[in-house]
Amino acid sequence: MFFTRSFLAAALTLAATAHAGPYAPAAGQAGSTAIIQTSSSFVGWATGYLDYQPGPNVDAGFQTPAKALGAATGDATDVVVLGDAGRITLTFGSFITNGAGADFAVFENSFSDTFLELAWVEVSSNGTDFFRFPNFSLTQNAIGAFGSLDPTNLDGLAGKYRGGYGTPFDLDILKTVPGLDVNAVRYVRIVDIVADGTALDSLGRSIYDPHPTVGSGGFDLDAVGVLHATPVPEPSTVVLMLVGLAAIALLGRRRLRRAAIALVGATALPAAAAITTFDDLTLAPGSFYLPAATTTFQSGAASFNHDFTDFGGGCCWSGWSYSNTTDTTTPGFTNQYSAYAGSGNGGSENYGIAFLGSPTVQFDAPSIVSGGYFTNSTYAALSMLNGDGFAKKFGGASGSDADFLKLTITGWNATNQSTGSVDFYLADYRFADNSSDYVVRDWTFVNLASLGTVSKLTFGLTSTDNGPFGINTPAYFALDDLTVTAVPEPTELMLLAAGLAILTIARRRCGSPRRR
Repeated sequence: MFFTRSFLAAALTLAATAHAGPYAPAAGQAGSTAIIQTSSSFVGWATGYLDYQPGPNVDAGFQTPAKALGAATGDATDVVVLGDAGRITLTFGSFITNGAGADFAVFENSFSDTFLELAWVEVSSNGTDFFRFPNFSLTQNAIGAFGSLDPTNLDGLAGKYRGGYGTPFDLDILKTVPGLDVNAVRYVRIVDIVADGTALDSLGRSIYDPHPTVGSGGFDLDAVGVLHATPVPEPSTVVLMLVGLAAIALLGRRRLRRAAIALVGATALPAAAAITTFDDLTLAPGSFYLPAATTTFQSGAASFNHDFTDFGGGCCWSGWSYSNTTDTTTPGFTNQYSAYAGSGNGGSENYGIAFLGSPTVQFDAPSIVSGGYFTNSTYAALSMLNGDGFAKKFGGASGSDADFLKLTITGWNATNQSTGSVDFYLADYRFADNSSDYVVRDWTFVNLASLGTVSKLTFGLTSTDNGPFGINTPAYFALDDLTVTAVPEPTELMLLAAGLAILTIARRRCGSPRRR
């Protein structure tokens, strides 16, 4: 956690002179910083999520992280609940930037101005290094499960305002923090505060809020709204613009400048994103793809390998298939084609199913992959939850075995060099508190933009349950809504260079003295 010395000094001064509380009052009162959900100031909302780790005291019906995406609703039940010390990271389609005043706002679902459940807010530019906003609480004592808080005693904490009103956060506070680009924030992490007095604010004082609560315990996240943003530029667009603008600087005549600007602008238009939904592939209801042959299939801008070896009886395949089966209760190999979510992402029909071997996604052209939605297969999920004839129950008999199933997604460029990897835990039982252990059921967005420009993706699974022939855990996972943006080919640069060369020649001709 980081905050400047001057900021600490100001906070200490305010704290020393506080009577009714030195910070902004409740929504609707003079001096409040609350931002109503319908404000026209919002330019965007969270588009994806990562690392949802619900803590204790959350009913299953409140563990739907997709409810934190999109615009705030103000509906007290349309939220994802974090539970005690739970957390979630939200991602955005654009960079959150440091503009004038607040740059984003966090919405909770409180029904009043004084029943306030609080959370820390952290931001990151790279998805790895997170930095917490300075936060201050002047509440002196524990308040119990139904106690009240004075919002004028709270600052820098999400949940300060009632439902329908966002708590604002200004990136300018963190502008001197090493490792954070306040003009390129892509990740916002919300961390519930267990307000029994053990959690401390930036000055080392205990933070209190209603505690303990059950069923929907902890912070209830409605949405995160963006107030200042810039689009994420494609690398090729930057290159084209730099080349074009350098050439424009050399052109003297106004008419030629206009033509060159038009040429550069045309070639720098961003490519449209293609989403692999698998719904463009035909399937009968309740069925799956199994052609009994080694082949590939295409969805969107992506090609998927389907490998088949005939051992008789229609066995056996690896790589990729696609399915619309919805069985979430039948254990075992006969139910290997069902996603544990019970449908495709967002209730769609088709989705992809992968089984190791070597599942590979190949792209039509070098591309940037924004990310995709992943979940377990029913076969793998029920095996991890209950065990079967081949694999152990995760957690073991005591529930304390530190088991996990990790999916590793690796990018490869056109010369078959790795561009990096992203890990996503399909199940994780390594928590000190067993109630935090989980097997992924909901479709969960995994951000893959850090892989850069890729020609293909490969996938691997790592489990703590292994035997002589590899992992015992069923080596399956499901994929949907993979979002891909093609990177312009080098020929576009050639066309740009040719166009600028023509303009240069035209300039020379225009500048030559006319013959009499």
